[in-house]
Amino acid sequence: LLLMLNPSTDKIYPTIEALGNMTTAYVQLLAILPTPLLQYTTRETLEAVIARDIGNSFGINDDFAEELGYGIWPEASFFNHSCAPNVSRLRINRRWLFEISRDAPAGSELCISYIRGDELLPFTERQERLRSGWGFVCVCSKCEEEAKQLT
Repeated sequence: LLLMLNPSTDKIYPTIEALGNMTTAYVQLLAILPTPLLQYTTRETLEAVIARDIGNSFGINDDFAEELGYGIWPEASFFNHSCAPNVSRLRINRRWLFEISRDAPAGSELCISYIRGDELLPFTERQERLRSGWGFVCVCSKCEEEAKQLT
């Protein structure tokens, strides 16, 4: 299921740091995996998984905003981003709870914020966080309105 979430493997290393992290993960896997699994631990397999992971994983933070790890919840990865989301998310132990946070007309898209808590950042800072972290330019209604104000 994970490999079907995003078929594109373009631009999976947006930074040198990302490439370094991938290389470290590859070396660690080679060191700890049982011998029968090593045949599946190829650069291509890892790149395919990481390409899908980048846009479909959720960080797990403690009460002090320290990241403890991350996980992939396939159903949750179907939500798109908006800087003015209409769905809130709450992690309860290992489960995510998604609730409508404001009125949404029937048939409208349900969106979460990928930069949870940082929606109040200035337009250019939000755009940079989304571009560097998720590889896209946000065109949600809030960003479109703020972009018009800049021109």
